[in-house]
Amino acid sequence: MQVSVLAPRRSAKVREVFSGGHRGIGYARNLGVESAQGELIAYLDDDDIWLPHHLHAAVATLRARQDVAIYACSALIAHPEGARRAPKVVYNGRGSLIDFFAGRWALLARERTIPCTTWVFRRDLGLDPGMDPSLTDRMDIWWLLQQASLGRRILQSAEVGTVWYEDPKRTAARWSLEVTLDWARRLDTLKHGAGDRFLVAVTGRRLARAGDQSGWEDLWRGVARSNRRLTREVCWERRLLSSVLRARSATRSSNIQPSPVPRTDDEAGGVEP
Repeated sequence: MQVSVLAPRRSAKVREVFSGGHRGIGYARNLGVESAQGELIAYLDDDDIWLPHHLHAAVATLRARQDVAIYACSALIAHPEGARRAPKVVYNGRGSLIDFFAGRWALLARERTIPCTTWVFRRDLGLDPGMDPSLTDRMDIWWLLQQASLGRRILQSAEVGTVWYEDPKRTAARWSLEVTLDWARRLDTLKHGAGDRFLVAVTGRRLARAGDQSGWEDLWRGVARSNRRLTREVCWERRLLSSVLRARSATRSSNIQPSPVPRTDDEAGGVEP
């Protein structure tokens, strides 16, 4: 059952709003925003943690910067094998948000994320539009992209403000070929060609670096069935990644540790903390 917990002040009693269950995270968050009475909204999943300074920093920024609609920060991502700081590239607002996530620089890696548990935003934005309850994953990123397309400024601080628990198995279970192709179609509605870039530079790159030949072949069979025609530039990147995949597969079969893919610090739309 999804529960939205409202606590606008430390002295206030916590008020629980029940969604009725089995309606998804997006529906529960929308219900929470609709029921809230405070000026600002912040999300906290049951397995995540806000660090003591996080809300103070967010409120101070939003009060000092009236042009900023959504505050976010970096996070310490905890997972079964340990922990890491994310993102590796912070969104600085210079370029568009969709290019930050799925632009040409995405091919060069460096993790790009704006975790939902780090957001603090003005309540009037929460339902204009609300989160899409039909999405099983990335509903938070889709909401951010919609907000950015409406001209609302997003500011991501390099300071770590939250601990975000990541379960790779749970994430993988939500992500399928059908979901991947649907996400590409959604990106195309915001910017022509963004879906192609996501399929190649994000999904294809991940499969190539992992040496996942089966996943790679399934991806492009699915793309062919969807009658999607990739742009010339993206086709070149696909050929490049195909050679990386062959090299990684050969390396894995010979039990030789692969050398890292070269990266660059000169990335449009983001800075490395």
